[in-house]
Amino acid sequence: MASPGVYAKGVAKREEILRAALRVFERDGNAGTTMRAVAKEAGLSLAGLTHYFPSRDLLLTEVLFTVDREFEALYYERPDTGPGEFLARAMERNQADPVRVWLYLTMLAATRDPEHPAAPFFRDRFERFRTVVAQHVRDQQARGEVPAHVDPDFAARSLLAAADGIQNVWLHDRTIDMGAHIRTTWRLLIG
Repeated sequence: MASPGVYAKGVAKREEILRAALRVFERDGNAGTTMRAVAKEAGLSLAGLTHYFPSRDLLLTEVLFTVDREFEALYYERPDTGPGEFLARAMERNQADPVRVWLYLTMLAATRDPEHPAAPFFRDRFERFRTVVAQHVRDQQARGEVPAHVDPDFAARSLLAAADGIQNVWLHDRTIDMGAHIRTTWRLLIG
């Protein structure tokens, strides 16, 4: 069994690798983000990198998973923030860090192949999002805050579709306020 210090070093190294992968993706783009480039950026040999992440796609999927965990932690710290406002704030954070948007959309597009390593991540992510947002809408309906005719699952899927879509458009037109777009979409969905 590894000692706690060894485990902590491994966790820290994984986090550094994830940050290095994001830096390489930002600097060199999708095609230039190779395992060798990430290993060099992280100060590792290629064999050392593959000890942590056996493939580039698994590494980039873990970057996305880590970003999602950060956002989810913020959501659960502020349970009074509804999903529309929460996602609007996430879009505002993304505007400040465009490489995350670019990576997200690149990996999402790659999952048109259901065998892509990121496909399970996105399937789980979409289902988790739908479940949480739909339950929020049901709770609001029970309190009389959202009309009964609003379909909770439709609202959840539409909110996510609006977020993914506006990020794609925003990459081509940085004048768009993604947060405002999501707030308006949410109001229309539950109004």
